[in-house]
Amino acid sequence: MTVPAPLPRGLKLWLGLAAALPVLFALTAPWHVGGRDLDRLTPALAVAFALCLLALVPAGSRRALSGLLRDGIAPVSRRSLGIAALAAAAFLACVVFARYRSLELSSWDTILFFHQPIAATVSGHPLFCEYTGASYLGIHGSYVLFAFTPLYALAASPFWLLAAQAVALAAGAAAAFLVARRILGDDLAAALLAGALLLNAHTARAAQYGFHVEAFYPLAIFLLWLGLLARRPGFVAAGVLIAISVKEDSLLVLLGFAAVAALFHRRYRLAAAVAAAGTGSFLVTSRLVVPHFAGGAADRPWYAFYWSSWGDSLPQAALGMLRHPLALARALAHSGIPHLLEPLLFLPLAGPEGLVAALPQLVPYGAADYRPLREFAIYYSLSVLPFLFVGAAYGLTRLTRTLPRRRIGALLVMAVCALDGAGYTFPRAEPAGGDIGPALAALGPRPVRIQDTLYPHAGPGVGRRVLDKAHPLGAGESVLLFPGASPFPFTAAEMKELIRRLDADPALARRETPHGLVLFSPRGGLQPQ
Repeated sequence: MTVPAPLPRGLKLWLGLAAALPVLFALTAPWHVGGRDLDRLTPALAVAFALCLLALVPAGSRRALSGLLRDGIAPVSRRSLGIAALAAAAFLACVVFARYRSLELSSWDTILFFHQPIAATVSGHPLFCEYTGASYLGIHGSYVLFAFTPLYALAASPFWLLAAQAVALAAGAAAAFLVARRILGDDLAAALLAGALLLNAHTARAAQYGFHVEAFYPLAIFLLWLGLLARRPGFVAAGVLIAISVKEDSLLVLLGFAAVAALFHRRYRLAAAVAAAGTGSFLVTSRLVVPHFAGGAADRPWYAFYWSSWGDSLPQAALGMLRHPLALARALAHSGIPHLLEPLLFLPLAGPEGLVAALPQLVPYGAADYRPLREFAIYYSLSVLPFLFVGAAYGLTRLTRTLPRRRIGALLVMAVCALDGAGYTFPRAEPAGGDIGPALAALGPRPVRIQDTLYPHAGPGVGRRVLDKAHPLGAGESVLLFPGASPFPFTAAEMKELIRRLDADPALARRETPHGLVLFSPRGGLQPQ
């Protein structure tokens, strides 16, 4: 590969300014501009892209950039890739910790279904979920959670989970680069696609939701694909192991990959081994592990109601989809599938390798009755998006005959992913977070119900439970609220009505902290501070 001549010094400085702007924003956001907080990364990225376009005005810069697109970049070394992955992990960690400090990180699912069960595992109760009163293994076979027990033995903190998610997504992007480089035959185009994966609105939405085990799916999928293309069984085995440890729906991930390995690469033994591993793991988890810990029947998973409009059970729902293809097509057309494809410029349609691998998930998820699943919202896109990016890479190779055109196509994909959708936000830290500890300390060991986004800051304590609709307030319970935070799982009107009822209760005394927290507690129940 021909390495382009060095860029002119002035152009380097200009492009460096363009690259530095979003970095500076990420480090110092939110910015106070025009009397309001600018907390979204998208405008900074838009300005950076605009500066890059302005670099095309001088004729000398146009020739230099044309040479860059024509000749590409020097091969990316392992060290450079590692540094880039660490930088991406640091960026993602900054994003999610900003949400934590701003009281925007929900207790569902980071605290209630992951942090507390892992902490209970250290105490000898395997993934016991205090909120449900049973092990999380009765919900999903997420064996990857056991990997956190050594860290929790050192210090039981949800920060381990938030940091691990950032590292997992960054590692997935690094693996995506290696896969794209093999497909496209070019480091620059591969780097642009890997950047597009991180900047994609679906990735941003999942990264900001808080911890969820699906964060490990991109790494697993790209390891599978890297092992297939490089003929490295070790990578395939690692991808299979990670996938089956995430959740039982890894069956769909592995079956999709196995289908592509057999149909497009004629790797029949590999395909059979991956399919067998996925099927075996699914049967063990769904027929033995989950029913055992849930105390229920093995023939009807709890999530079967997601497809109740198609049939009374999962097999009947599958048959219902086959019997009504037009209804299925309408459901898929109105699902989140078009929104997955649009930022990728619909390139996966020209890359059947990735599209076929995604079909085992795209069809049932897109036809689901459960809206977040149907729309591939929050974290549900993480097991599908990597396949579509692989499809986009194959699509570029089919639609473009030269490397410069592939690089331009990859640049367009990254630009659209960066500017399309909500993207990343950096909210300002909420001072009220500092009032949570003293307010709870004033209650002592008395039972208290804590609003959702305050609960991650509450720390362990007997009688500290999240405020929700499923468990009515008990006699003698205190309530800690912050009207300025998200009322989830209540609506704004429901939260307003709850506060009105608590204010009207003569048995409760109302106290406000300096930064706006509201504590309702039984009269005479506060300890002196």
